[in-house]
Amino acid sequence: MNYTQEIMMKILSSSIHKKKFELSECEDVEKIDFNEMIMLSEEHNVTALVYYALSGTKSLSLIPSDILDKLKKLTFLRSSHQMRHVKNITEILSEFKENDIKTVVLKGLVVRNFYPRPEFRTMSDADIVVQEQDLDAAINLITSLGYVEKVRTHADICYIKGNSVIELHWKLINPGRINGGENFENEIWDDLIEVNVGESKALSLNYEDLAVHLCVHLIKHLANKGCGIRMFCDLVVLFEQKEDEINWDSFWSKISQYNVEKAVRIILYICSEYLGMKIKVEMDNEKYIDKKYLDMLLADVMNHGVFGKSKEGEDIA
Repeated sequence: MNYTQEIMMKILSSSIHKKKFELSECEDVEKIDFNEMIMLSEEHNVTALVYYALSGTKSLSLIPSDILDKLKKLTFLRSSHQMRHVKNITEILSEFKENDIKTVVLKGLVVRNFYPRPEFRTMSDADIVVQEQDLDAAINLITSLGYVEKVRTHADICYIKGNSVIELHWKLINPGRINGGENFENEIWDDLIEVNVGESKALSLNYEDLAVHLCVHLIKHLANKGCGIRMFCDLVVLFEQKEDEINWDSFWSKISQYNVEKAVRIILYICSEYLGMKIKVEMDNEKYIDKKYLDMLLADVMNHGVFGKSKEGEDIA
């Protein structure tokens, strides 16, 4: 990582811990490329989080006025879009409930509640999962609401209506780069919990299963074309705020079903060392770290945005 990327990681660590960050405390403020920082914040969908950590501090006086104005504007636009987006999703979830289609919300729809402000955890789409026997009914309902199918895989369908994008899943992970996990995916329906989505209630994976899913989902993106830092932020806020609801022996057992324990150990090391994750359980993750490959991985994460971009990203992953 270059210096600007390192500082952005520190800003994000402060933000997700609901703290402020003073740029004046950096050793080499003049080395920060603020144009690169705002570009990175947009590519990683964390602009609002960056602004949150800097707002109300002396840091603002160190940022060029045109860049600061852009940061403020983008934060307002992204946050406003998120509030409209979540409102659209709650309406869809209400229709599913009225039609007795059991629906589970995933990822951003759940973890957004653990951020300083929910709308600061932006989502380009919304992920919901139904049981395979309800898939036809779910497809009929969502198309009746005006959503148009854009992309279909062996595990999900992407729908678009205006500015709202929904991914309808009947499997948690598209078979391919990640093997295993069939038992885990079959058992998730036995222990669901209720969460808030906007001003409504919805079903979610319990927090242990959500942690497993987020880890495996992150690895899937790394194995395809890379991923951005926001996925690591999601894990930090989830593990820190819901650690007591995670049975770690059970968590590692489920991770082993996907054959990705080493990768998860490395992910948790990054969460701890670079994003300040502090949890009570002790983990010996350092032994899985090779500094050369860790540096390559971090560079890949920072250079390829929220969901990865290029063939180079795939090769590095």
